[in-house]
Amino acid sequence: MWSGLGLVLAGPPTAFAQETRAERNRAQRLSIVTTTGADVALFAARSNDHGAVVTPAGVLLVTVGTAASGDGEPVERGVELHRSDDGGRSWQLAARVDRAGAHDPLLARAPGRELVHLGFSAPTDGHPEFDGAWLRSFDVGQNAWTAEARLLAEGTGGNDQFLFSGLLSTADGDRLVAALTPHRSPHAGWTAWSSSLLIGSGDGDEFGEPLRINVGTTGIAPAPSLAGDVLHLTYRTHGQSYGIHLRSFDLATGSFLQPTDVPLSPGKDQPLEATNVSSNALDANGNLYVLFERGGNAAGQGCLEVVFVPTATDPAQAGRSFATDALRRIRLADDPPRLGGNYNPLDFVLVRGPGELVHAVYALASEQRRRLHVQTFALGQPVGEGRVLAEGAAGAFERISPVEGSRPPGLVMVTVSGRSDDGEGHRVALVAQRWPVERR
Repeated sequence: MWSGLGLVLAGPPTAFAQETRAERNRAQRLSIVTTTGADVALFAARSNDHGAVVTPAGVLLVTVGTAASGDGEPVERGVELHRSDDGGRSWQLAARVDRAGAHDPLLARAPGRELVHLGFSAPTDGHPEFDGAWLRSFDVGQNAWTAEARLLAEGTGGNDQFLFSGLLSTADGDRLVAALTPHRSPHAGWTAWSSSLLIGSGDGDEFGEPLRINVGTTGIAPAPSLAGDVLHLTYRTHGQSYGIHLRSFDLATGSFLQPTDVPLSPGKDQPLEATNVSSNALDANGNLYVLFERGGNAAGQGCLEVVFVPTATDPAQAGRSFATDALRRIRLADDPPRLGGNYNPLDFVLVRGPGELVHAVYALASEQRRRLHVQTFALGQPVGEGRVLAEGAAGAFERISPVEGSRPPGLVMVTVSGRSDDGEGHRVALVAQRWPVERR
């Protein structure tokens, strides 16, 4: 299905080899989904959410958040869905969410079907100023919504609002799992600043009661990865400073596998602390990688770190449980401007590669997010030196999010958003490159 397509996610290796390096750098690395001028900002999905999917038929779908601005303040927000039927050579607007104030979209594909689920935050008619969590499904073949949006959690006040942190379908398509983070004082059934799982039917028509993820005081921005029927979640808690923790949920038994939050980042007595956001990915052997940032109270010590958590030695438990006493911390990159604490970085993500490979894709604040970097890992060790996937104007890579679905083996692919090349407008783009990535 990939033959003759515009990005490196398409085309036979011989055709790729015949192109010049300049052609690969220019055309094969970055495909512009949509652009605007200075008066409308565009946003890819958050870094721990899927901002794009590849369907079984090879259709690419990308979510785009929009915000029209006046005097520098967002005044009108919206969500769009864009599609490409030719591997990123061209893009068309497929649909818009017709609910005012929609923002922060994410996607989940329905396995084996030309159907995707779109989650987003938006107010309700009864509470037009406060965000609830919504779900809507899109038929890719028909290029149309299947039904009206469904409200999963209603926001009723300034301290009772909801934001998606993850949306995944199980491999058999029988269940759809949503991870939500509520605000300060949510209504009954939810706990303040404590993220919860909603487990629903595969079509998203019915969901159970919220299941609190974190045991400690808070649980912010849970990033999910699925291994069979086990959902692994990494998130920030506050009990031991702003630390990144792990907990796993067995969908088959309806129970958590660990009795409490498992710490992954250094705790309260360390000079650097983590922020709210993490990204995680499992390799083919069931080993877990977690990427997050750390910093101090003032700029000068910031960095990006990767934690490698080896899977259990029992083959029957591979991908289900981990040898957390043998975890390994790796300094990915020094980035002095980064701070620690209550911040929500959106400029790094982990991407699963073939076999034992996992790719860390990130931008650096110290470079004004002009470059998109990639570092590959295998069995908890860096593979060679890091590479640059793409370059742009200052602020070109403010957001980076992963792509879900089947794609050619060895392809590193993410969606990004930020400033366009002229430094004035905004864009959302798909970046793709075969591995190993050439040095630039």
